Amino acid sequence: MKGKRVMEKPKDFSSSMKRLIQELKDFKLLISIALLLAVFGSIIAIFTPNILSNLTDKISEGLVVNTNNIEEISKKIMINLNEEKMKTSIPLILDLKIDNNKINEITTSSEITDEQKTKFLNILNIEDKSNIINNLKELDESILNILLEDTNYNNIQITKKDKISLIKNLDSNNKYNIPIPIIESMLEEIEVDNIKISAHDQAIFINKLSAIDKESKEINKLYSKIDELPNNIKKLIMPKMNMDSIKNISLLLLTLYIISSIFNYIESISMTDVSNKFAKKLRNDISKKINKLPLKFFDKNKTGDILSRVTNDVDTIAQTMNHSLATLVSALTLFIGTIIMMFVTNAIMALTA
Repeated sequence: MKGKRVMEKPKDFSSSMKRLIQELKDFKLLISIALLLAVFGSIIAIFTPNILSNLTDKISEGLVVNTNNIEEISKKIMINLNEEKMKTSIPLILDLKIDNNKINEITTSSEITDEQKTKFLNILNIEDKSNIINNLKELDESILNILLEDTNYNNIQITKKDKISLIKNLDSNNKYNIPIPIIESMLEEIEVDNIKISAHDQAIFINKLSAIDKESKEINKLYSKIDELPNNIKKLIMPKMNMDSIKNISLLLLTLYIISSIFNYIESISMTDVSNKFAKKLRNDISKKINKLPLKFFDKNKTGDILSRVTNDVDTIAQTMNHSLATLVSALTLFIGTIIMMFVTNAIMALTA
């Protein structure tokens, strides 16, 4: 039909490929090197994202507080500050001595209400004397100020105010609200990551810890609370980058990128050399062929078609070899390698994809 272009199709594709491979046998070493480098470059391209991910993880870890050390310190403190120890230590810390003089002072005081006096007397009448301390929280501070005195426990000064705070928080199930001197008197020195933490520093830590837990979502408040902690504890939990690890990963990444660039460069040079030499070989063969053809061939075929074979077609073959062959191998390697990495990373997500 007029006006309709008929697309030319290869007469025998398999035979053409076999002949092409046969013609390229003189360049098989360079082609093999180029294809191998394309494969290695693709493999590097598959693995570098994972290494880069490790690098970003290491940097991210260095930007946040060390929660592992926070948990380790808390765990060791809680082992020392166990329920049994508190149950034994609290009566000794309070050193509660109720004598007749104190009873008389409380019952005759005009500043104490009758209701409070009655509560106090009821507590005194409790048969199980070990329960007296647990019931003291029902009394006003005015009564507690008379009953309690400033004392020492384990060489730590415990004031009336500290004792009253302890009594008021006995049933709160929150050891963090207990006054620092009382906590300090019950603790012993611990060690975390070869750093020793004194009883006093531990007491400050757990006193501030409740605030840290509650405000952990507010970064500014979190760091302000950490700044109030002792220096040795701050050293353990403050954000700190592992520069050696970051340096090693960065050097590995840089090395892989440089190697990948070198591989790509050598592969590109090799394929360019092959394509140019092959194009030269084709033109020489075509030139020899043309010189042997009879004149009637040139009468039957247009000069433009003959010139197109010598120039455009040869250039097309050369460019295709230069760009497509290595790209095809790289794409195939990337495709297979990416599928493998997907399943290694997460098989369920890989199947979903």
